Amino acid sequence: MAKKVFLSSTSVDLKEHRSRPMETLRRLEQDEVGMEFFGAAPDTPVERCTNEVDRADLVILIVAHRYGWVPSENEGGDGRSSISQIEFLRAVNLPRPA
Repeated sequence: MAKKVFLSSTSVDLKEHRSRPMETLRRLEQDEVGMEFFGAAPDTPVERCTNEVDRADLVILIVAHRYGWVPSENEGGDGRSSISQIEFLRAVNLPRPA
């Protein structure tokens, strides 16, 4: 049975680094989810990302040099945390095996 895997990272600087895990997940016939597949939606990007993290069986976080986009309170964030940080904190605080 395929596992749903959410891939989190900053986008522009790690685009190339995101492609390898995505290819591997496809080869393993896993259900990969990442921002590359997000289309227009009625929810905010923060809501979309945290909902995807909630539904994922596994979250992979790739971290490098950039902090990334910081959504304002109007955008669903707190104005201090990057979207990747929000995804990470959501994942580690969910009741599932580490």
